[in-house]
Amino acid sequence: MELGEIEKTLMMHERVLSAVVAVHKNTLCAYIVLRDEHLGTNTNILFEELRVLCKENLTEYMVPHHWSIIMEVPLSSNGKVMRDKLPSPFTSSGQETSIGLASCGDVVAPLNERESAIRDIYSQLLRVPKEGICCKKQTFFQLGGNSLTAIQLLFALRGEFGHAISVQELFRSSTVSGVTQLMFPETSDIVDARRKEPIKGNEHWTVLELQESNAAATPVILFNPAGASGLW
Repeated sequence: MELGEIEKTLMMHERVLSAVVAVHKNTLCAYIVLRDEHLGTNTNILFEELRVLCKENLTEYMVPHHWSIIMEVPLSSNGKVMRDKLPSPFTSSGQETSIGLASCGDVVAPLNERESAIRDIYSQLLRVPKEGICCKKQTFFQLGGNSLTAIQLLFALRGEFGHAISVQELFRSSTVSGVTQLMFPETSDIVDARRKEPIKGNEHWTVLELQESNAAATPVILFNPAGASGLW
């Protein structure tokens, strides 16, 4: 991932003087320096505007999860950004602090047991309190997910429910409610037997579909010898 691309996007905002993006515990964190005339800006509104700006110009997993206002970017004597000097959004015990945590306002609770189970998976994978996850508005990536944890999520869904969605579907709709709808479409009369078939108790391998298959194309299957799982 090119952090500079994210920083350039953030600096497109008229109130931003400079921006630095760092990775803490596989979570993207954005640090914003405001122009002098905008120092009194409402940060909640600003962070939401910056999230929208990133969504319009970047892939969703490149949208920062944590946001913070800083007075200046820490630089070394030769002018390089000292990312290790930026404040971490995590405490020494690994818990998240309140530094600019992405929020959606009023939290929308799960509507049913399936949404509740999927919210629990989000909470466990991303180490965020499940009570703070907005099922209808906060995406997996807004909560701190990335391309690696996305794969872990799909395996977790298959382990919990016996089937999973594709990576493409996850990128298209990754809120708890969105994933639930993709996993269990109430209005669909067509059932994909490959996805709906539960995992048998004596099976020790899983094939996870990364994208919709093309019958005319030759499939590529990757197996992990350590975990005995397959991606195709």
